[in-house]
Amino acid sequence: MVAQERSATQFTFPLVRTAQQVARLVEQFDRLDGWRAIRLGEDDGIVRIGLRCRIDDEHVAWVLGFAPIETMAITRRAPFTAVIMRTQASYDSDRNDETPNIDVHLADLCPAHEIDPPMWVRTIARRAAMVEADKVLCAKAKVTFALPSDLLPDDFGLMTE
Repeated sequence: MVAQERSATQFTFPLVRTAQQVARLVEQFDRLDGWRAIRLGEDDGIVRIGLRCRIDDEHVAWVLGFAPIETMAITRRAPFTAVIMRTQASYDSDRNDETPNIDVHLADLCPAHEIDPPMWVRTIARRAAMVEADKVLCAKAKVTFALPSDLLPDDFGLMTE
């Protein structure tokens, strides 16, 4: 069974409910050994931050974030702030993107496009219809949180991927 060979974890922060609190959480993650926050871009006063976590000597997990704040894409808003990430690497499929396999994605956990291709097509279409036009970039897999740009120092997260 697929789930026996792959793993992920979720951290939930029920008291982190504002954009300011999420920004402080991102700064705390960035201070942890093996973690880093990357400034992926900024548009219209919203900065896109990607959290990364080294899970072993060769692999870095891309962290997915959810938060109850307006700057997040609708598909990433939730009642509580949470981060979800893979905790081990496993690749059963080839990705059709530019990401090397040193990066570990939640999409590798159970590739829906292989298990149920019609469902995958419907999922992509529904997501495209739901995400606000001004937040398309905020809904990308590499983005953990989308925050008001004035909440983080200008030089925060300027590392390259």
